Amino acid sequence: MRRWWIYLLLVLASTHCARAIFFVNTNAIIMQMTAYEQGQDQLPFQGRVLMEPAMRWAHQNHAMQRVSDRLNENKLVVEPYTPEKVLSILIGCVAVCLLGLLANYAGRQVAGPLWWLPWAIVLAILYTSYAARAEQAYWYPYDLPEFLLFGLGTVFAMRRQVVALLLLMPLIALNRETAILLVPLWIAAAWPERGESGRRTILALQTAALLAAWAVVRVLIARHFAHNPSMTGSRIPRNLGDFANPRHWPQMASALSFLLPVVTLNWRRLSVRSQRMLWAMWVCLPVLLYFGIWTESRIFDEFTLLVAVLATEALMSYLQQWRLSASCEAETDTSYQPGTGGEHRSLTGRPEAADRREILPESSAEVKQNAPKYI
Repeated sequence: MRRWWIYLLLVLASTHCARAIFFVNTNAIIMQMTAYEQGQDQLPFQGRVLMEPAMRWAHQNHAMQRVSDRLNENKLVVEPYTPEKVLSILIGCVAVCLLGLLANYAGRQVAGPLWWLPWAIVLAILYTSYAARAEQAYWYPYDLPEFLLFGLGTVFAMRRQVVALLLLMPLIALNRETAILLVPLWIAAAWPERGESGRRTILALQTAALLAAWAVVRVLIARHFAHNPSMTGSRIPRNLGDFANPRHWPQMASALSFLLPVVTLNWRRLSVRSQRMLWAMWVCLPVLLYFGIWTESRIFDEFTLLVAVLATEALMSYLQQWRLSASCEAETDTSYQPGTGGEHRSLTGRPEAADRREILPESSAEVKQNAPKYI
């Protein structure tokens, strides 16, 4: 019963998070929704076509129009509600809830008794990087579905399910071009372990198939919208200028809820495969910074599920080591016993150092080796 109450709270928190994203952000400043529905918006927005039919349907739906009119009776809104926004909110609520469930599934073995922790970290990331905005307060209809689809692809990569990932890749590519960032994660997760050197050729073929699935979709989209105006290009000068101004530093650091430096500094607490996926994510970050604006910290949120699982694994490894240390202290008698040659002896009568060697692992590597694996 207690578990179901926690699930209920997580669902309520996820719904609140999704609604907050659409309440505090605006859309009309950058993206022209009507033009998007007609295939006439500028790139890269128009090239993210997965949500286009849904937005066109909402625009023509009388029930959605009535709901948006009712919501607009509240005058204290940043941006008026539209049928497209109402549908985006509904889809967003479902997407955030499913992303939290998926994170719990991906991190179920490393989370242990804190089974709810991955979902909670997902919410922390989305709240900090998307719902709590100090700059670049924009929402897009494809963002939250993208985080869910990319998170599902991340789980397939973690579990080395290449067929499922290959089937999912075109769908993610229809929604956003950043689907290609799953390829480095796949390579890191599926990299052959010791004694699996023969798998490298298979891995190369699988990687080529994933790249082909992505490329076919994106090339067709580029050809279809070749005559649309485009604002695609390098954001490096903008990002360097923002980085030189300390006013932007809090917003920049909020990417992935400030967790990326923490997880990176604790990389030794991760399993070998998790370490590879962490470094693969770092390889992807320059690509995001080239095409995206750093202060728009939601651009990093494709990695929400991965960071949630890695943060959970690092925290549980730390707690396990702390628990072992506390157990050692509890079993050690630090009182001086005359006639023992000056040694501090434990309750078992043996020197304290001997007990420590039996209770504590010899190194942090042994803690990591004994930690549960989520793959």
